[in-house]
Amino acid sequence: MMTLRLRIGLVFAGLIAFVVILTGSCQPLRAQVGTASLGGTVTDPSGAAIPSAGVALESMTRKAARQTVTDPAGS
Repeated sequence: MMTLRLRIGLVFAGLIAFVVILTGSCQPLRAQVGTASLGGTVTDPSGAAIPSAGVALESMTRKAARQTVTDPAGS
């Protein structure tokens, strides 16, 4: 039969292991935030690049938005 002291030690060790595993598994999720990229060229119907065009992206699920302006090549 386990003593009370041994049982408390095992429970404490289990809790510490659980917290370490939980914390370690969440780190990659946070690393993904803000690492996306998007590329392309803004063009008019004739295919000519549109310089200084405003471009806005919005994530409905993350409630985040980003705005930028294209360069002289429309990129």
